[in-house]
Amino acid sequence: MDIQRVKEIMNSSANIEVLYNYHPVWIDGVDDKAAIVKVRILDMREEVYVPVEDLVDTGKVINIDYKH
Repeated sequence: MDIQRVKEIMNSSANIEVLYNYHPVWIDGVDDKAAIVKVRILDMREEVYVPVEDLVDTGKVINIDYKH
């Protein structure tokens, strides 16, 4: 994925499925200069910083019932 697509997903009113190492993630932030994205791995309840190119946009719109 690229930075522009990350920003589009973050600004979208739809919940677009994004994967990191085959795990669904929620994008919390992006560092344009470093091309690093802060994500929450939903099935592990873990926050990590990952390279933007390691994220996969599946193109699917999903229903997320995420409780903090």
